[in-house]
Amino acid sequence: MTQQPDERATGDCPPLPDDYDPQVAGECWSGRNCTGKVLNNRDAHNCKNRGGKSWKSPDGTCYNL
Repeated sequence: MTQQPDERATGDCPPLPDDYDPQVAGECWSGRNCTGKVLNNRDAHNCKNRGGKSWKSPDGTCYNL
């Protein structure tokens, strides 16, 4: 029996939902799919404005910006 790979390991992270809380700070990443370097800890809107390509929420979910 083979293990199924994690969805995030084989595909893209989902886009940020429209109903996210803009006051929540998370990790801003330089690459898509929460790869590359952590640029800073800020909300997703400011992460995108600063050139971030993805954002990880406090619950560990990665979103592509």
